Amino acid sequence: MNDYERAQKNMGDVVDDILVINNAEWSIKTVFATIVIAFRALKTRVQELLLITERDDTGIAKDKADSRSDLIGKGYRICRAIFTYASSTGNDSLANRVDNSISSLQAKDDDKLIAFMTNLHTIADDNATALADYDILPADITALEAAITDFTGWKADPTTAKAQRTSASEELSETLREMVAVLSDRMDPAMYLFENSGTSFYADYFNGRNIIDPGGADAQTQSGTQPAETSQIVNLPFTNLGPDKDVRIKCLTPGTNFEVYCGISPSSGPEEPILSVNDVISPVYTTTALLGWSAERPYLNIHFPALAVAIEWEVKVG
Repeated sequence: MNDYERAQKNMGDVVDDILVINNAEWSIKTVFATIVIAFRALKTRVQELLLITERDDTGIAKDKADSRSDLIGKGYRICRAIFTYASSTGNDSLANRVDNSISSLQAKDDDKLIAFMTNLHTIADDNATALADYDILPADITALEAAITDFTGWKADPTTAKAQRTSASEELSETLREMVAVLSDRMDPAMYLFENSGTSFYADYFNGRNIIDPGGADAQTQSGTQPAETSQIVNLPFTNLGPDKDVRIKCLTPGTNFEVYCGISPSSGPEEPILSVNDVISPVYTTTALLGWSAERPYLNIHFPALAVAIEWEVKVG
């Protein structure tokens, strides 16, 4: 995770905190609540992926050992209960199937341990009613199943773990973009519902949304005012453009809008992908890649429509 992605993640945390504080205000708005659900699903996935990407091999080994120990502890308790139940009912065959000490469980290799615990879970499930008298409740059997699933997930070797981190890192970047897109394309525009609510929710929300700021060592900012009643294509002569640059775009004049894209020349007109920016969703966070930057389209352009008022704007690339 680079600095900008961490800023995106932190911004998501701030927005969610603001949503929690103002839950009573927005939760009664069904359309807005649906957007919150989509945002939080992506935010949760970001956290899951972050844990994977930041886990080193030492941490993986420790987590696997902890998971193995937890599985053995839960399994041994159920083993003892089933063994006692089988012995008291004269079911020697069942008693022999589960008769294991802690040390014998610990001595099993990973595959054999998982196989034994999976079979143990089946036996416990089949005898759940009887085991209630031996202090084994359905929740204990469910917990064993969860422990089996957890340990099975940790059984991967370090090579596989490194591949998982690489895959998670790629998914993390994409999920962060999707999370920010939900905010920019859906939640930001829907905030008009609360603009005149008489509370601080509207202002607090957009203050929270403003904390992302492309700020690399080579970050550059350009701004200006487009005259009223003038349709024009303006090239932004950034010298730091490239395939993976972060971009922040602001439309600072109420009631105005413009289009941003990468073109084949400083004067070329809009071509997909085009990002439409207006004062309602401003600021917008994107990347040069998402704006279509390539060796064939190396120019960052703005297309301004002819509006009754002048348009104040700002673009930062870093």
